[in-house]
Amino acid sequence: MLLLAATFEVFVRDMAGVVARAAVASADEVARIPTGILRTAWKRVFDSIARLDLPQNTRTQDIQQIVGDAEARSGAVFAFLRGNTEQDIYADLVQHDVNLRTQEINRLFSISGVSDVCGLVSQEQNVADHFQADRANATGRELGEFIDRFIEQRNSIAHSLTSASSVGANEVSNHIETFRVFATALCVVLEQRFPPAGRRRVGPETTTP
Repeated sequence: MLLLAATFEVFVRDMAGVVARAAVASADEVARIPTGILRTAWKRVFDSIARLDLPQNTRTQDIQQIVGDAEARSGAVFAFLRGNTEQDIYADLVQHDVNLRTQEINRLFSISGVSDVCGLVSQEQNVADHFQADRANATGRELGEFIDRFIEQRNSIAHSLTSASSVGANEVSNHIETFRVFATALCVVLEQRFPPAGRRRVGPETTTP
């Protein structure tokens, strides 16, 4: 369960990162880049710099390294906002400080202008078939409850000192299949929003759960 949760989190972050890059690539000028990307890149880079622990001796090599790193990261954001969108500002962009429940997944993609991505995923036919739901809103509720319940299970197992919170092999297999369905539908939804070049898929295949 912990490995599955980690794989799912990496997959979602990777996909959100790919979408952010696609949103930037599809904009012909900074003014057309989603505001969420610009604001988040600005805030995240300076938040991360503020968390750096400066050594007491300002003449040491350590502080030179810290200052150099901070200058490079802030300089990249400055250049990006001035119009050089080739700058790599993505390291701090797609991060989450809380568990990847449905609301947090939606937030990661909303940065790039994709609203309610889990709701969009739930409208795909393979998701409806998987949950055997007869209405789109019912599918969305089922998907959201599955993701949030899975995160609760993961947290319970991670914080437990016994095996009482573990789950059986069949349940894990069912979780894996549901995440495969989610991943496939997510790729479809995002490729519709940001068509990939040629026939190349938008998602990093190696991280699909």
